[in-house]
Amino acid sequence: MKWVIIIYLSMHTVSAGDMKYKRVEIPAKDFHECMDISQQINDITKGIRGGAAITRSFYWVYNNMLDDIKSECVFATPWSPLPKWAENTPWLWNKVPEQNHPPD
Repeated sequence: MKWVIIIYLSMHTVSAGDMKYKRVEIPAKDFHECMDISQQINDITKGIRGGAAITRSFYWVYNNMLDDIKSECVFATPWSPLPKWAENTPWLWNKVPEQNHPPD
């Protein structure tokens, strides 16, 4: 179980004014970060001045293409698998790049 910020996005589609909905899960480090980001997203009109980079990003998305955005902070097991960066493991830092040399 982890602290997860669940973000609900709604936008109008081109065809016949239908609405399209999307849910996004973002892992948080702790309760305070989860609540802080969730509150900033719920008050998205002030998001440009938000302390978290993700809030500022969602502000631009909201301003340009969304009809509504809501978020909540939950302590749960995420439905989707967490991305590799969620645990902040340097899996890419330890990867040795392949050396592609032209044939002699």
